[in-house]
Amino acid sequence: MEPGKGFGELIQAHYRLDRLDDRGRCYAKPKARIVRDLGRLFPDYVDAMPLPLTRLKGCSVIGRTRWVVKDGKNVDLATQQHYEIVDYLLERTNG
Repeated sequence: MEPGKGFGELIQAHYRLDRLDDRGRCYAKPKARIVRDLGRLFPDYVDAMPLPLTRLKGCSVIGRTRWVVKDGKNVDLATQQHYEIVDYLLERTNG
């Protein structure tokens, strides 16, 4: 199996978090993507709040990306508005 186009490129993943406290800890809904991804990347992760985001520092991750070509109402976006997002994190390679 060959790596896909863009293999080795840095792509940022963005998550919607509920809130940050004064100590920089964050909280998310139990079924949020960040909670799912943490569980996939760290087998010993126990679903707990606040989220242990410090574990992500220095990690390289193999993931699948996809292009967004329609908006939230399923209307086609103009070609110059297409963007790539991280769809699924598969595994971490270090950290």
